[in-house]
Amino acid sequence: MTKTLILVRHSLADASSVDKDFNRKLTSHGEKLAAKTAVLILPHIQGKACVITSDAVRAFHTASILAEAACIPNELIFPEHFIYQTCSDELFRHLSSMPDEFDTIILTGHNPPVSELAAAFSILSEAFRPAEAIVLNFNTKNWSKLSFDCKSLFVSPYPVIS
Repeated sequence: MTKTLILVRHSLADASSVDKDFNRKLTSHGEKLAAKTAVLILPHIQGKACVITSDAVRAFHTASILAEAACIPNELIFPEHFIYQTCSDELFRHLSSMPDEFDTIILTGHNPPVSELAAAFSILSEAFRPAEAIVLNFNTKNWSKLSFDCKSLFVSPYPVIS
């Protein structure tokens, strides 16, 4: 059995909000981008899945859109305040302590930590745009044994310009 980790940057939020950064909501375009990302990651979700998300409004809303598309029940969406302002090392430590009953974890968070963690597992070097994601497949049965030897697939809801 393998473990699948899907790292997602929250979708597009209202930058003009006078509210605190933590409370910024997704724009309608952000909701559409999150829905596109959900469709793109759906084929990569295997076995029992859960969602770990920042509790910031924009990240939690993105996570909810992803979870609904994947039929992940609300009780398997875990909002974590520390994700709002953390580092990639802390995200990695948290993921490494997850119960092995989950075969797929979708982590929805913020830049720079999400992009930094993705870069540690892949050849990606640029920061994720809103709603972009990476699917990482690990050949292990245990989250505590994640290694940097994994397969990765970058996922973007944006059109490819050639």
